[in-house]
Amino acid sequence: MLLGFILHTISFSILQFGAIWLSLQKSTHVETLIQLSTNEILTSFFIAIFFIAIIFKLSHRLNLIKYLFYFIILIGTKSVFTTFYSNTISSILSFSILILYLSRKTIFLHNLILGTSLLGIATTLGVTLKPITIVLAMSVFSIYDIIAVYKSQHMLKLFKNFSNQGATLAFIYPKKLGKLTSNNLFILGTGDVAFPMLFVSALTNYSIELAVISAIGAIIGAMTVFYLLTIQKNKRAMPALPPIAICTILPVAIKLMISF
Repeated sequence: MLLGFILHTISFSILQFGAIWLSLQKSTHVETLIQLSTNEILTSFFIAIFFIAIIFKLSHRLNLIKYLFYFIILIGTKSVFTTFYSNTISSILSFSILILYLSRKTIFLHNLILGTSLLGIATTLGVTLKPITIVLAMSVFSIYDIIAVYKSQHMLKLFKNFSNQGATLAFIYPKKLGKLTSNNLFILGTGDVAFPMLFVSALTNYSIELAVISAIGAIIGAMTVFYLLTIQKNKRAMPALPPIAICTILPVAIKLMISF
């Protein structure tokens, strides 16, 4: 269990603080950052949901989920590289990473490439969003997470469907050394990692201190999730986003209240 806890905590921490660092790098390379309003975000969200629903309908016949996952890797990694390199070099690097992912599928490489992709997407979106917009989104998805895991079990079915089609949208860690079986794996969904990254990225536009406080809170939330999963008597999936969201937002709210 200790191995899984260490791997999970270290990788989660790197991504949260990496989001702060990359957001600052993006801010220095882009003269004007366009802040999107909540209405614009909601409109974009429903449009995205519409197209994702269409993809789900066609996915059984065309296996579009797998190619959507590959597309996420391409745009995510390229978003990281374009902060430092030209568009041509960034494209070559992102395609090289995709080829590497397809040719060598290991847990370490999967987590590394998925994390880099999320880092690029979360920071690119995060610096254009207002923190309150992300708070609202996290609240809505936390409620959905609870319902989808405990009531409808839609989240579990969705994860299995994605995995069967070659798109494992989750971070996977072995709990301890030994054979990799379902009982020896800790799985954390991409949304549980991406939402805190979005929030800390958005906070960098206002206060580095608040972003750091939020990142530390998110890490504590992720550690809490691992602990709650390990002490379960009857092992089953649990919604990870609600405790992570609370620990991400609450320290910032307390800090703001103390300041005022």
